[in-house]
Amino acid sequence: MTNQKPGTHKNMMEFLVEAEISRQLKKAPEKIIKSLNRTEVATYALNRLPTLYASSIEGAKKQKLRGQTELQDQIKMAVHQGMGAVLRDPLRMSTPLVSEKNINSKEAQEALKMLEDLLDSKQLSWQGLAEVAKKQLHSEK
Repeated sequence: MTNQKPGTHKNMMEFLVEAEISRQLKKAPEKIIKSLNRTEVATYALNRLPTLYASSIEGAKKQKLRGQTELQDQIKMAVHQGMGAVLRDPLRMSTPLVSEKNINSKEAQEALKMLEDLLDSKQLSWQGLAEVAKKQLHSEK
């Protein structure tokens, strides 16, 4: 068994679809640009396209190139259809998903603000927290 760092994986199709949405929106009227939910368009398109997962930089480049050369017409069509579908039925009553990362980040910032108040320290950062806490503990002795 090799001792490798934990990695991640990405669906390169997501990047290709986002780029295509941007390209198509450059040609769209301002009214459509403002009213279109890009996330819904991307979701629509991605559900109709093959996945292109990669777990390395080299793999990501390869998958992205594959998407650009072999699947570009499908990507354009899926995004175009997605824009039409979302404009017809914008799902106005839907509740968006929020990533766990965003939730954790918000909670972490709230916790840092509470520590800032507790330690009476302005502009507290996670990097400086240990030092501020250390000074506070030593001053109480």
